[in-house]
Amino acid sequence: MSSAGATVKAPDGRVILHAHAYPGAVVAHVLRTLELDGWKGYLISDSGRRLLLDTPVADGFTCTFIQTEPADNEWIRRHKKLRSAPEVAQSLSEMRQHLGTDDPIYNLGRTSALTTPLVLVSKAFGCYARLFRCHSPSTRDWEFVKDMMDGMSAYYDDERARQHAFTLLLENYINFSCPGMCFRFKEARPGESEPDILVEAYVAEEWLLIAIVEVKPESGFNGDPRVELAKYYADATVEKRRMRHWSFERSCCPVLALELVGPLLRVGGLAHFTDKPAHEPFTPFLHMLKYLQDEDHLQLLSRALAAIPATISSLVQSYVTLSGLQVQHGPRRDPSIDFPYFITDARAPVVIRFVRESNSLQTREQQLVFYTRNAAGERKIVKFCQRYGLQVHQQWAEDGYAPRFQHQGLDGGWLVISMDYYAAEDGWRPVTELDPREMVAGHGNAVEEANKYRLAPSDWEECKMAVKNAYQWPPRVKAGGIILAEHDQQLLDIEL
Repeated sequence: MSSAGATVKAPDGRVILHAHAYPGAVVAHVLRTLELDGWKGYLISDSGRRLLLDTPVADGFTCTFIQTEPADNEWIRRHKKLRSAPEVAQSLSEMRQHLGTDDPIYNLGRTSALTTPLVLVSKAFGCYARLFRCHSPSTRDWEFVKDMMDGMSAYYDDERARQHAFTLLLENYINFSCPGMCFRFKEARPGESEPDILVEAYVAEEWLLIAIVEVKPESGFNGDPRVELAKYYADATVEKRRMRHWSFERSCCPVLALELVGPLLRVGGLAHFTDKPAHEPFTPFLHMLKYLQDEDHLQLLSRALAAIPATISSLVQSYVTLSGLQVQHGPRRDPSIDFPYFITDARAPVVIRFVRESNSLQTREQQLVFYTRNAAGERKIVKFCQRYGLQVHQQWAEDGYAPRFQHQGLDGGWLVISMDYYAAEDGWRPVTELDPREMVAGHGNAVEEANKYRLAPSDWEECKMAVKNAYQWPPRVKAGGIILAEHDQQLLDIEL
């Protein structure tokens, strides 16, 4: 490298900045430039001495950068301006200001879409979704359900009394159901702005946040518990970011989130993606009334409660695995933190996420579609969805009009479709480039065979009439009629 200019290196010798040293430049200017790129720290000389801010910088200047903490980005600055969690959760104007826009400070799924559904980004969340759908509670699970219904049906004089009763029941159940793991349950101190209940696990010789509970004495009292959960969780992850903690550097910091509002319980998850934190509920609010006489609801409630220990155990195991991985520190977190675990587990050296851009709205929406290339050079398109025309794709693939594919069911009702990636050099052409007057799809004999069955223009109108007469129209739908909103739902119910 040329000696002209100033060079800043990382402790491992990597060059992180090489720039022209203009007259009058000092160390403070270099640090400011680094901070704009996401680096925050100080400089030391080749002899190991810390350089003062007014140290001159000239051509040939070399030094080493020591990072202390990441520089604040725009989201961090917005988060730090918020008042305490209870104050924000009880103010409709503040919630509307910070959460009611197209770019909310926390993604709660109300005005914007999550980067990735939480059941896809964490196997532990997928575990909860699966057990909530089909778990068979044990005798101990049913005892816990009964104890919860007995305890939470009561009226309490204040929030702390309900909080303490819930903590005791949850602590006994988790400790019994997760043998070999060490947990700590912390309740909020009187008068302090703290989460009502924190569940921490001992991992890699330190306590890590695994679950967080927000408690309200009854419905309609003391603000929105979901907003408080998001704010408290964001406070915790911002501190992890400042410390450059391995759990923040290498994961989305998944945490189980419980909202207890009087006798109502809702279970969800929290994650901090590369842009901002997000919360997603996994259940509706379920009442835990002592004299419940609804068998279907009781089954739903029992699965919602019984799935908690297995999910917490899965979260602990995931953090144990992460603690043993080598972390590459950089100014920004790895983008793969936002990817579904199916993608990251494959460890493909090349992964590109598709983005849908809207020029009119000036937005870039990340899609659940990925291009991957593995070490052997195999290229795939991987798509995550909840509905897919498997039979249609299979038939088209057999006829040579679509790529070969594999599919797999995932927890939470999701499908992953992995298909071969074909490009122009493979003899394939995108649909947008096809001449609508020609029957050109796929390549080889498939095209010749398909062209035998092309319809002449005179036959096309007759064909359309035959299809229209044979098609089973939904109720009250007719050709040339008015399209109503209910017809959209009827269309969605059709398996394409």
